[in-house]
Amino acid sequence: MRPPAVPRYPEAARRPGIQGVALLRFAVQADGRVGTFNMERSAGHPDPDQVAVEAVKTWRFDPARRGKEPVPVWVTLPVRFELPAH
Repeated sequence: MRPPAVPRYPEAARRPGIQGVALLRFAVQADGRVGTFNMERSAGHPDPDQVAVEAVKTWRFDPARRGKEPVPVWVTLPVRFELPAH
């Protein structure tokens, strides 16, 4: 797997201090690409949610295998948007 694109904290959420966790559920296809996609839980603001979805859709995975045969699987992934403590 190549290193994934890190979701960028959207300025519209960073400025007012919005934090949260977007919980994404998606299919990793047998070719390693992200397929069907669901937002299981919002980060609480549309901008982080959108950034998380856009980033994950570009990711490529080493596919799961049954024996030597690549197979599709479902993955649930939290994407955290947290600001550093001062």
